[in-house]
Amino acid sequence: MNPLFKAGLIVFYAVGLASLALPLPGGAVVQRLCLIVLAVHVLETALVFKALGRYPGPLTTSVGLSLLFGALHWWPLVR
Repeated sequence: MNPLFKAGLIVFYAVGLASLALPLPGGAVVQRLCLIVLAVHVLETALVFKALGRYPGPLTTSVGLSLLFGALHWWPLVR
């Protein structure tokens, strides 16, 4: 289920980026929602920064994944 949610987030961000260049219906709403989701992920990343070090790769990759996927990335690291 986790990969499905991650794919959904990628599609959501892609639609948000596309709405910057294309006149999509509801584009402004999608852009705002993307910014809100990104802001929440920034806060999550700051709060669980110590746990991100448990990722078996570089810390920068873990931070990037946390900014992109939020709890979908860091929750398994905390458990």
